[in-house]
Amino acid sequence: MSERVSTLEARADDMDARADALEAKGEAGQGRIGAMETRQGAVEAKVKELDVFAGPGQNVALSESMVEIRKKLDLVLKNQEKFGGSQSSLEAGFVRLEERQTGLEVGFARLEERQTSLEHGQDEIKGTLALILERLPARPSDN
Repeated sequence: MSERVSTLEARADDMDARADALEAKGEAGQGRIGAMETRQGAVEAKVKELDVFAGPGQNVALSESMVEIRKKLDLVLKNQEKFGGSQSSLEAGFVRLEERQTGLEVGFARLEERQTSLEHGQDEIKGTLALILERLPARPSDN
């Protein structure tokens, strides 16, 4: 039985040590709570300063200003959508103009080819006329 008593006494001492440790933690926790209360006071002071700085009516003016800005932004977005459609139609028109330009360039190249062939044909005609004129008898003189 004395063994059991000594075991119980050892457990009681262990529990006392644990209780002392918990009390020490509690005291440390109280210190933290005090520090948190100090921080909370500092934060409240800053908030109070901000409220004083903003002044009465500043929040209302800010919110009204934000509403106006949002309306203007909505208007800008609507206009952007309109102009986006215009831009896409302009881009399509530009593509058509590029296609026409390509067609005109091809037509111009054909005209240049025709001009070259006409010039060649004209040179042949001049050569043929020169041969004909050489073969013709000389003109009689009016003497």
